[in-house]
Amino acid sequence: MHAELGSLRAYPVVYLAGVLLHAVLAYIFCRRLGLRRWWYRSVSLSYLLSMTAGARVLFDVTHGASVKPLDLVTMSYYLEC
Repeated sequence: MHAELGSLRAYPVVYLAGVLLHAVLAYIFCRRLGLRRWWYRSVSLSYLLSMTAGARVLFDVTHGASVKPLDLVTMSYYLEC
């Protein structure tokens, strides 16, 4: 059973909200500290990439699939179901 928000599955909505919230907070903190734009952009991008990789690896580990380190850098690993 998947939790749903109306007709949408809840996980992608919560995932996207977390990424957007992190980007906004990174922007606010970097402006407050007087850092350049590329700081919050690089922090937000690294958060997005690491969160995606972590979610996929955790899914595979909990479902008994083997995870090879070289698979983590291929796009096909993240696109297959």
